[in-house]
Amino acid sequence: MNKLKARKSDMLLLSLKFEEMLTEIAENLLTHLIETGANFDLFLHGVTHSELEKKFIASARRVIVATQEYADLIRAQREDVVAYFAPGAGDAGG
Repeated sequence: MNKLKARKSDMLLLSLKFEEMLTEIAENLLTHLIETGANFDLFLHGVTHSELEKKFIASARRVIVATQEYADLIRAQREDVVAYFAPGAGDAGG
């Protein structure tokens, strides 16, 4: 990742929909965040249950999801998940 200059002192909000991301790009992003010690909150627009998504969820300072249904889906992994309404989030079929 050459363009993102995340530092440990930064607080980032990542707004992601893994269904629309290339796996390689998501993997590189997570590696960069971990290597730099960047703090980030994660807003998920959908839930895929992929291993990569689970790694992001585990690494995030806070996890926010677009619907209560999504929160219920990942609550076993992060019981501190917060659901906020995001218009159109449920339209993609989750």
